Amino acid sequence: MFFVHNAELGLNIPLELWNQIIASMRNHLTTGRACTDDIYSLLEIFGSCWPPSSPALQQHAFLLLDDFRNWIERTTPNDLLLARVSETICSLTRIIHYIVHYFVTDLVSSSRFAGFAKFVDDCTITLDIDTQSLRTGRSTWQEAKRTLITRSNLPLDYFSLIPTFVYPIHSDSSSSSTFSSESNSFR
Repeated sequence: MFFVHNAELGLNIPLELWNQIIASMRNHLTTGRACTDDIYSLLEIFGSCWPPSSPALQQHAFLLLDDFRNWIERTTPNDLLLARVSETICSLTRIIHYIVHYFVTDLVSSSRFAGFAKFVDDCTITLDIDTQSLRTGRSTWQEAKRTLITRSNLPLDYFSLIPTFVYPIHSDSSSSSTFSSESNSFR
């Protein structure tokens, strides 16, 4: 993490060292040595490849997302998958917030990053994970998805939308019930 913090401070880290770090992380994922506790650090390093780096490094870092996706897809049992997807959502939310507010970069507008976020979001729906409870610092997963849609010029329905239903409210003055749904709410 020393190197990541140095990069954030604007100190020059050689490209070859970045490539070695990414290669090591990819090996960690593909050989099955990664665990849920590693998710935050791995994605934090991935996010650090953007602000002051070269396009070659960024393309190399994108391979890490492919390995990350394969690692999640190979995960069993479901309780471990739940933990990994939940932790990934929290890490992605933090990275998106951090990059959008502190750097000028094209990571958030890239189709590969949006595709990875969509994959993870689809996992939350399949696993019925309550993303509202996965708040990270100042941002939520819903806000992160809105940011991706806006910055990447994605269609509004890029992420699967789940209607939010308002249950009937019974008042003393009226016995009628009303239902409404918001099709624009993000899960």
